[in-house]
Amino acid sequence: MTRFDGSRSGLINTKIGIRLKLIRDKFGLSRQRLGEMVGVSYQQVQKYENGTNRISAPRLYQFSLIFNVPLDYFFESSQNLLASQYDKEYIADLWDRLPNNGMKANIFWLLNHMNKV
Repeated sequence: MTRFDGSRSGLINTKIGIRLKLIRDKFGLSRQRLGEMVGVSYQQVQKYENGTNRISAPRLYQFSLIFNVPLDYFFESSQNLLASQYDKEYIADLWDRLPNNGMKANIFWLLNHMNKV
């Protein structure tokens, strides 16, 4: 049986928080509005997104209903982090909003470099 220590659960909380922020941004919701939808403050949403506070199972279920995604959206492995259609569309939108080709070239170089590591 695998034993989970505090650092591993912290990484899981952080990963889930990143996924929550990605989908919240994709839907154009503020932290304030999302908090109102589930009955928590915007500060609590921020703590969820930063991985500071753990998201309970019922709360995570609420988020999955709000964003119409399966629960496993929040648990995709880091290798598949960019594999979901939601993430691809979000990244494409961010790419299109970059102000100049120089920034795009730098990001492209960075991605290529990361792929070789």
